[in-house]
Parts: sequence; C-alpha cells; structure tokens
Amino acid sequence: MIQRILVGYDDGALSQKALETTIEMARSTKAEIFIVSALDIPLYISAPDMLPPDNISITKFFYDNTRLYFDKLHEQASARVKAEGLVVTTKVLEGNPGKALIWYAEEIKADLIAIGSNNRGVLDRFFLGSVSSYVIHHAKCMVLVAKN
Repeated sequence: MIQRILVGYDDGALSQKALETTIEMARSTKAEIFIVSALDIPLYISAPDMLPPDNISITKFFYDNTRLYFDKLHEQASARVKAEGLVVTTKVLEGNPGKALIWYAEEIKADLIAIGSNNRGVLDRFFLGSVSSYVIHHAKCMVLVAKN
C-alpha cells in the first residue's frame, strides 16, 4: 500500500497536475505527501566580464530569492493538501533536481514519486537534461509522470 508519496514540485502546470493526482490517490490510502523542490543555482552566473567582482553576493541574491519563491509555492501547495485533511511535509533541497529527488525519496522511503513531465523539445532535453527521465531511470520506487 502506498503510504509516502514524494511530489517533485515547481511552478509548472504539470507539476500542479502531479500534485492534484497525488491528492486524489492519498485520499483513499491516507498517504503522507512530501512536496519537494530542488535549488540548483550555479556558483558562477554569466560571463566574468559581465558581472562585478562580487559574484558571491549576486549568487546569494539569486539563491535567497529563489528560496523565498519556493517557500511561497510550498505554502500554497501545502494548504491545498491540508484542506483535504491529509498530512503534508515540504522541503527545499539543494543541488541537481533529479539527484536530489532520488536521494530524498530514498531518505523518506517513498512508495511513489510523482512529477510533471517537462515537455521540452529534443534539443532542450539533450542540453539541459530531463528531471523526469532521470527520476524514471534511477528511482527504486514507482514513478508517476503527469503529462498533458
């Protein structure tokens, strides 16, 4: 029986669809939902001649603002889950999103990972990778991928 569901969450419509599907599933099993996002801000942003020497403060600015953004997303998503009378935990991890989701899923002993498909084109997937593809290939539990 599914008791722990990890939802990889961002501001995309398919991520929202994954959460809604998870809520539907959790209603019948009373599974705990873990809403998780991952921050992956590069240490050095842009070209060296385009930024002032204090690149650390710029990186911190991006990190802090992205963190606040994810915290607000999680607050809204958490309220949605709680409105259904379900138990929810939120977490913002650092690092590569695919690897972070796999690590946390193993950490909490998730029975299911729910994520949205990114719907990127072939070139984007080649250069940027696909979180959903990484999760599908590395997860030790079931994976649900929400698509259009």
